[in-house]
Amino acid sequence: MTAQRREQQFQDVPLSIAAYSGEALKRENITDTRQLEQISPSLNYGQGTSLKGGAFNLRGVSSQTTGGGVQPSTAMVLDGVPLLRPGEFVSALGDIQRVEVLNGPQGTLFGKNATAGVISIITNRPTDRFEGEVSASYTTDDELLVRGVLNVPLTEGIRTRVAAYYNNLEPLIKNQFEGGDDWGSRKNYGVRAKVEFDLGPDVELLLTGEYQRLNDGFTLYFPINSSTGPGRAALEDAARGYTAAFGKVINNTDGYNRDRGTYKNVTAELNWDINDKTSLTSISSYRDAKFYGSSGDPDMSPLGLTPGRNTLPLISPFVQGVTLLSRKLSYSTGPQYFTQETRINYGDEQFDAVGGLFFQTMTEDSTSTFPFLIYSGIPGYYIYANSTPQARTENDTWAAFGDLTWHATDTLSLFGGLRYTHETIRTRYKNDVWTANSASGVAFLPGYVNPGISALPPTGYSNFDPVTGDFFGPGTFYDEVTGGIVPLPTSTKSFDENLTTNNLSGRIGIQWQPTSDQNYYFSYNRGYKGGAIDIARGAQAPNPALGTTPVVAPEKAYSFELGTKLSLFKNRVDVSLNLYHQRIQNVQQTVLTTISSGTQLLNAGKLKLDGGEFEVRALLFEGLVVNGSVAYNDARYGGTLPNGELPRVGCYPGQTADQGCTDPDGAGPRGFSTPIAGNRAQNAPEWKFNVGATYTLDTPSLPFNIVTSANYNWVDAIQFNLNNDPTTIQPSHGILNASITLVDQNDRWEFQIFARNLTNEFYYSGVSDANNQLARTFGFLGRDYKRYGGARLTVKF
Repeated sequence: MTAQRREQQFQDVPLSIAAYSGEALKRENITDTRQLEQISPSLNYGQGTSLKGGAFNLRGVSSQTTGGGVQPSTAMVLDGVPLLRPGEFVSALGDIQRVEVLNGPQGTLFGKNATAGVISIITNRPTDRFEGEVSASYTTDDELLVRGVLNVPLTEGIRTRVAAYYNNLEPLIKNQFEGGDDWGSRKNYGVRAKVEFDLGPDVELLLTGEYQRLNDGFTLYFPINSSTGPGRAALEDAARGYTAAFGKVINNTDGYNRDRGTYKNVTAELNWDINDKTSLTSISSYRDAKFYGSSGDPDMSPLGLTPGRNTLPLISPFVQGVTLLSRKLSYSTGPQYFTQETRINYGDEQFDAVGGLFFQTMTEDSTSTFPFLIYSGIPGYYIYANSTPQARTENDTWAAFGDLTWHATDTLSLFGGLRYTHETIRTRYKNDVWTANSASGVAFLPGYVNPGISALPPTGYSNFDPVTGDFFGPGTFYDEVTGGIVPLPTSTKSFDENLTTNNLSGRIGIQWQPTSDQNYYFSYNRGYKGGAIDIARGAQAPNPALGTTPVVAPEKAYSFELGTKLSLFKNRVDVSLNLYHQRIQNVQQTVLTTISSGTQLLNAGKLKLDGGEFEVRALLFEGLVVNGSVAYNDARYGGTLPNGELPRVGCYPGQTADQGCTDPDGAGPRGFSTPIAGNRAQNAPEWKFNVGATYTLDTPSLPFNIVTSANYNWVDAIQFNLNNDPTTIQPSHGILNASITLVDQNDRWEFQIFARNLTNEFYYSGVSDANNQLARTFGFLGRDYKRYGGARLTVKF
């Protein structure tokens, strides 16, 4: 284990931690980081409208966003390098040595953006042996996964290792609209190459280069409940061709479902054993990540104006209130950053110490467009609504840290550390806006101009070509973002904002190990998550008079942890238990204002977490290993905003004053809101448990042994909305996975038959709402939303 930045046995670490070997991940067919939530009780993943919009969370702490600009609450560290944007966390898992999940604030040793915890992924290093393996799997729903590893020692002191994969999944849900995009496809591939040099008897240099390309088709959403406005449900159902319902997933849309990502990474890691007690590690990394695509269809129907696919009904009124004027590119973002960390480790019989310096500099360019056509209420007339936010964000972080463990006696240790972080963020933002309002918006009539209609404004009309979707005539201009001709914007939002933060994180604790089989600990920990400057469509321009700002304050977390790790019955049973009391100030969250104006990033007050994590692993008898883990987490919002006000968000449809929906400022219908204090945190189940068993049957008379494995993961009900909307809850559900593997006696090959979600338990991986605009509620699906099986063959040499 390297949870404390030095090699330790799992039993000796005074942290709440779960570890999974690469072999265990292969046995359970965990091939993607999003599937890690199925084996870790504290970890959850929320699907978003794009790769960059999803989010991992630990203990119910996350900042899911569609607009970008936000830093993660759960850190992901790949071979010692912290990844900077949540979208980068989605990755294939291949040639893995182990995955460590560290629960709770880890601000001292892992730095910023670890207020919830850390997911640390360690890949295999080159070895001195010539070896390799090739595996191929195929599923009943037509997913092909091919992976290969080749390790070659070139000369004495030079070793290489190359790992590559190709993953192709045929669409899981076909589109009923001819020419429309299917849902649930995947075409990903990647390669990682490592070269390790012995520069001396005590110095090693490891060079790593990696490239991944993701082509993901999981971002389309499906209506769960139709809107509640007068006659709205009937209109939506008629437009879509079916009645929305929980579990009904029909793809009948003219929209796009295309999400792309590329990762390029080069890393140099130098390890020098200065003497028997002191070592130095230096990790330098440059990473270039890009996310781009066009996904979703706001009306989730085959009606609309989609260039090259579909045109609006130009004569009769368009019954659907909103449609997307789709372009092939609706967003693009690309963080590029350099990371340098240098640390020194010291260890003797009395002290273990680590200290170091950290630097990271990032530049990210983001563009997006969200064009809509909104029916004006007059047959043939539509309102053009759009926003095209463009931003450049620069983020520099410096840090110095140190951590010391003093072994006061043979059984008692005291530990503590500090980390000072200096961070600067600058964002330059511009957003051309077309207001969706019949009084001030830009109205157009396909084919000709008729300014004589008194119900519409007399100016600002434009014609458009329903085949290309381009506008022409007076009042139009060329939009560099969309690549088309559009009406002139009604307004422009722009700002150039800076945020500078200095933070001191740390930890202090005590550890008692009366025997080598017992470990008891208590600690106080502080964590820090960097601030943000909102770059979403709904970002608020700075206005001191109105009190609006796009700047979001940093999160600061603290926790008290009390735990134990025990080895019982001659090391046949391992048990770990951790209890925590955790608070996070200025927790960052994203709320959806309206479909046309988009999301807004804000501080949502305080997040209060109290709970525990329990894990047991037992060798019941020779060959049979059982394991279980359970997490209880009471995560609720509370506290006040930086300005002293109670955090409030929009009411859910039908919410009454008795249920908290009020107008405290007397602002009228648009001012009704509800406090979130006491509400459960987003995507934070109260209970979650995992139980599994693996039985290895030795069969000397056969050329192979037989390994059977089963795993059941149960998740409590999940609330996905800040306002505690009863319709945005995913009910509790459980997923059962199982496999049978034949393992060659000489470890030259394996053949496995596996099944996932054996009970065919349907569930949504994310739920949101946009009443009377998109749907009352709509949901996202993950890969394992239904049952499937497959077979995998692995050949080793």
